[in-house]
Amino acid sequence: MRDQIFISYCREDRHYKDRAKKHLCGLCNFSGIGVWCDEQIETGSQWDHDIAQAIQRAAAAVLLISKDYLASDYVTRAELPLCLEAWKRGELWIIPVIINPCVFQSIETLNRLQTANSPDKPVCELSELEQDKLWARVAEEALKARNEMVRSRPCESAGIRSAAPPAGTPATASPAKRAAEQGGGLSACPAPQEADTGGYVVPDGAGWCEAIICEVRKGLSPKYRCYKIDGLIYVQGHTPKPGESHWIFYKAYRFRDLKPGDRVRFQKRSLEEPIDWPDIGWARNIYISRLFIDARK
Repeated sequence: MRDQIFISYCREDRHYKDRAKKHLCGLCNFSGIGVWCDEQIETGSQWDHDIAQAIQRAAAAVLLISKDYLASDYVTRAELPLCLEAWKRGELWIIPVIINPCVFQSIETLNRLQTANSPDKPVCELSELEQDKLWARVAEEALKARNEMVRSRPCESAGIRSAAPPAGTPATASPAKRAAEQGGGLSACPAPQEADTGGYVVPDGAGWCEAIICEVRKGLSPKYRCYKIDGLIYVQGHTPKPGESHWIFYKAYRFRDLKPGDRVRFQKRSLEEPIDWPDIGWARNIYISRLFIDARK
């Protein structure tokens, strides 16, 4: 049972670990999960074994990324690889926090992770009030990640859910057709539009969707990011306009950059009404509250 939050840090950053732990423990005292860091290892215990066991029991890992963290042989050769391996298997959610300026964005194995704060605004440059606000968000995100993992397993074997089609459904059936055959109420969707758009993306009860990024919108302000997904978010009673497309839209600092081919899982906050844009035609912006990139390649 993955019922705790793991804090990964280096000794030079213990001050930040202590502040993060206070917020995590404050939330976890009311949620039935625990917080673990290496200070809980008893004298005489085997460090490697205890840390590996803690990661196996963790639902979320908070990584305190700094120049000292990335320079630590133990962290980069033992602790961090265990976290990344569990993340790739969909067994662990990782929440990196940038402590001070470092080479995080230049490390291919890490820079695909969504950070809690912008690398341009490391914790060391924040006021105490801003730090507390950040740690509170990290604690809430860790709890949400844990609850999402509990909710989605054992149906999922990785970080992106893929609903299995019912027996007898062709593997190539679109999301709309599968949903209709499972009683999802999409049988009225026009088949020609379904063929034109590649199918529908059907949010679950909590607004979670999965899709593949197929295009990056050009010519936007550097403050924003916009990505076309490989289908349409299903809206009951709405008949898509010819050529309509749907685009994930967010401020650049909120989430990591995406590229065509990325498979993503996101929580839809709202869906804009269709607008006839001069560059992309009839399109809807999808506003999101959370975003995860599938680690499987």
